[in-house]
Amino acid sequence: MLRDGHFGLAKFIRFLAVGLLNAAAGFLLFLLFFSILGLHYLLAKVLVFISWVWFGFELQRRWAFRARASSAAFGKHLLNQIVFTLIGSILMVLLVEGFDVRPELAYIFTLGMVAVGMYVSSLFWVFGRTSQLSE
Repeated sequence: MLRDGHFGLAKFIRFLAVGLLNAAAGFLLFLLFFSILGLHYLLAKVLVFISWVWFGFELQRRWAFRARASSAAFGKHLLNQIVFTLIGSILMVLLVEGFDVRPELAYIFTLGMVAVGMYVSSLFWVFGRTSQLSE
């Protein structure tokens, strides 16, 4: 069994697993909003954020970080997600408008680019040591 301390490999693996689930759900929502409903790719990205932010928080809180529920943690998660959605959106515009990358591919690429930053900020700021449950 993998030891799961503050920097634990097990925690990172759980984060990646939840992240893959979140990414898959987000991409399907993006395809719905962009490809099926025909919305602008940035509006589609914002709608993915709005429709998935709470569920993503609960998956990360309960399974990846095994943290206590708190409105402070959700507020931090919300701010974290807003910052990384903005970063991802800027990168997406650069890829789509500057390099003529299809929005669907740019969406996937930006997810990978911001994942490490999201993990680090979630680990140290959103779900810091004080909110951890004992295992």
